[in-house]
Amino acid sequence: MLSRIIKVYILICFIAYLGCLSEALGQSTFSSLLLTGDGSQTDSFAAAANSPTMGATLQISRNTSGSGNEQGAALDLYAGAQGQTLRIWVNSPGFTGAKAPALTVDNGAGVRLFTYEVISGHPNRWTTNPFAIYPVEPTTDPSMLAIWADVDAPGLVVAPNSGTSAGAGNFQDAAFMDGRGYERLAIDGAGTLQWSGQVANTYGGSKWDTTLSRSRAGLLSTQGLQVTEILQNAPYSFGALPNPVALANGAQVYCADCVFTSVNRPCSGGGAGAMAFVIGHAWICN
Repeated sequence: MLSRIIKVYILICFIAYLGCLSEALGQSTFSSLLLTGDGSQTDSFAAAANSPTMGATLQISRNTSGSGNEQGAALDLYAGAQGQTLRIWVNSPGFTGAKAPALTVDNGAGVRLFTYEVISGHPNRWTTNPFAIYPVEPTTDPSMLAIWADVDAPGLVVAPNSGTSAGAGNFQDAAFMDGRGYERLAIDGAGTLQWSGQVANTYGGSKWDTTLSRSRAGLLSTQGLQVTEILQNAPYSFGALPNPVALANGAQVYCADCVFTSVNRPCSGGGAGAMAFVIGHAWICN
């Protein structure tokens, strides 16, 4: 019993020592506590003021690198079967004096954020202090997620579930809600835009009754189109009209130099312009 009391006393003294050390070193521009090691069982841990960066309360530095499956980590966290592996606390903006976890990592490595996130490959260049360089936002507009790519490639890539059910590969890549939390717009893996008029906050509960999809090269397909402003047809010359055999009946363009007739006749050039329609896989003007 006495030995346990002594062990507890020693532990309390050690924790108090670390607290005093952190407070004392924290007044400087260096780290309060620096842990270093080479990944072996003889790791050395030292509190020092010669840390590689400034201003951190705690730094963990791995001095050596392994190879293959023998690579070690600067930090390993394990929470077991229950509880959260990591929490980062901040002052809660909604409660005076209260604190809330801004970031949590559960025991399945799931990450939850209480605040905004910036993913940027562009550091600020307006300082000569190397310790004051940080990633900058792509916009000054308030946002919960801002991405600024520094690669000649998409800044964001999303792949749908590649399950084995019917239509595999065409599951939804993204869904967007209105201000009430109802899903209104979705994009599936084939690039089809879907709109819902039925209010629900789940994809399965929404009625996706309007779509806009790719039919073939240069052609979009939808259920209907209502134009509330002027619809401007791009003009074609008679000689530039596409081959009507390759087009569906009902296709239409404005032929700028076709001959206008009061009855349906095959289109011909040399006129003042007419609407041209594909009927029977031939261009008919009137």
